[in-house]
Amino acid sequence: MNLLVAGWSVRSLACSLYDAGYSVTAADAYYDADLRIRGIPTISIREACRHHTDFDALLYGSSVEELLKFFPGRIFGNSAKTIRNLSDVRTWFAFLDRAGIHYPRTWFSASELPSGVEVLLKNPSRHGGAGVRPWKGDNIPRGNLLQEKIDAISYSASFFATKGDATLLGVTEHVGFERDVRTTLNVPGYAYCGNILLRDWKKKILDRLSDIARSLTQEYNLVGLNGIDFIMTENEEPLLLEINPRWCASFELLERVPGFVPAVSQIKGKLPPITELPIGAVGKAVLYAPETGVNAPPDSLEWLQEGIVDVPMPGEIIKPLHPLCTVIAEGETRDACLSALLAKAVKLYERLEKNDGR
Repeated sequence: MNLLVAGWSVRSLACSLYDAGYSVTAADAYYDADLRIRGIPTISIREACRHHTDFDALLYGSSVEELLKFFPGRIFGNSAKTIRNLSDVRTWFAFLDRAGIHYPRTWFSASELPSGVEVLLKNPSRHGGAGVRPWKGDNIPRGNLLQEKIDAISYSASFFATKGDATLLGVTEHVGFERDVRTTLNVPGYAYCGNILLRDWKKKILDRLSDIARSLTQEYNLVGLNGIDFIMTENEEPLLLEINPRWCASFELLERVPGFVPAVSQIKGKLPPITELPIGAVGKAVLYAPETGVNAPPDSLEWLQEGIVDVPMPGEIIKPLHPLCTVIAEGETRDACLSALLAKAVKLYERLEKNDGR
């Protein structure tokens, strides 16, 4: 099987499948060294659209909706029709209301806004935080909406859908709620900057998330791996922010669960017996280039030996505030894991400054 793996950033997905013995071509925006050092063929998403008939099957991440529409081979994951149905945001919110699934207050017109509410402008078709910004009272672009800004930690829950049922796989906290963390990582705006997979959660919360995943699966006929983003109310009720009916960046953390390779489960369409995470927390943090930009040093390939992934090739120019690389760490607690991630990030930035002669 000649398998195409396509998305804005599919390093983890492509490497996992390659390491599991699959014949993989990766189409993404970054051409990371992780892919090249394994000898995985890499093409652009544009090339993937042009040569889509060369591949037998597709497994996809974000930003490939056009490719998904006309791909002729087998698709591992939700269909183009399912993605299209989920993009109808008015129908989406109507369903959430019927199903009793809570979400932050949302408006489609500025005239509907009550006074004194701080809101975000959101473009539901964009991913990774790229379509979110504070609303300043300007025009609302077509397809966008306004949503109440709630200062709370956001989370993701991953689940596997099959035959109208859903199995909750794990819950992660989004890295970057604290301003100092976003400053350390040079994160622009609301851009995605990582997750921490936590082992221990209250049964009440897990049960509620399972109910939500099951309702979504049955309404939209979801299959395979999916993710939902949410924040939590004071009484521990999840407020749904969005659904990600595709491969998500947080899924690679699930590989730390013994015997579980999420990408392989997506292809096989079934789960192995799932055990629990053997440590309290494992996380990833995305480092962004500082405002001056970065030239990847001659020894950047050595980063792969240090728990660093999404590594640029030596000499590659990383534009200001663009993704630079990703660090992985673990710890017995959430705080220990976050501290380890930030320590790795600070060390790497210091090395880059030294290399630059500053």
